[in-house]
Amino acid sequence: DEVDNGTCTNVAEVTYTVNTLPTLSSVITDVSCNGGSDGAIDLTVTGTGPYTFIWSSGETTEDISSKAANTYTVTVTDGQGCSGEASIDINYFEDPTPQISGNPEFCVGFNSILDAGANYSDYVWSTGSREQTITVTLSGTYHVTVTNSNGCTGMASINVLALESLQPE
Repeated sequence: DEVDNGTCTNVAEVTYTVNTLPTLSSVITDVSCNGGSDGAIDLTVTGTGPYTFIWSSGETTEDISSKAANTYTVTVTDGQGCSGEASIDINYFEDPTPQISGNPEFCVGFNSILDAGANYSDYVWSTGSREQTITVTLSGTYHVTVTNSNGCTGMASINVLALESLQPE
């Protein structure tokens, strides 16, 4: 026979559920050039739904659109009451402001090289040229539209005068 010396052992089983916080990722559509208001955030949430959304701009939907450049914060709460938060920046891009360099006056029979400046992804001159520089031999107003790496455009123009040479008397 075994003798119980007065010690008792009770075993209790406790189950813990660890809920993970919702994780957020986003795709951002930046606002159009020169400060427009068509930025959008396409939010993707991983966790246990259903979700509730509270944006710093007041929306309660998963995605937001027609937004101006700003920092937007979203708090997402899942079906277990766990919350995740993210701050997302929507940016806008400045329109380029090209400056045409070159001699605005030259003698007939000579020319002037007009330069719209470097670091643009595209150039369209009023002459049809798509180069950074053009050579002009006639008087007139020349325009250039440039596009930067963000797809924003800017325009500049210059008046050029071809001067008649002075003839000795």
